[in-house]
Amino acid sequence: MYITNPVGQVAGEFSVKDIITDDVDALWDRTEKMAGIDRKVFREYFAGRDVGHAIVIGSVKRYKQPLDLQKTYGVRPPQSFVYL
Repeated sequence: MYITNPVGQVAGEFSVKDIITDDVDALWDRTEKMAGIDRKVFREYFAGRDVGHAIVIGSVKRYKQPLDLQKTYGVRPPQSFVYL
């Protein structure tokens, strides 16, 4: 889990328990309680899309000391994704 600016560090990791794929309205209904965002942000993110995807997070490990992305892994943001 990477925290963007101003922190810019990797704070932990998690396992993927499942992926939900559904039409955007149904996806909101299924995820709103745990999404961590409000409906307006959700709608803006999925604007123009009929179908959306959500990651169901399994186990979580938060690092005691966050890791610097460039020093630890040799990559620097912006990065769409990277397997660490």
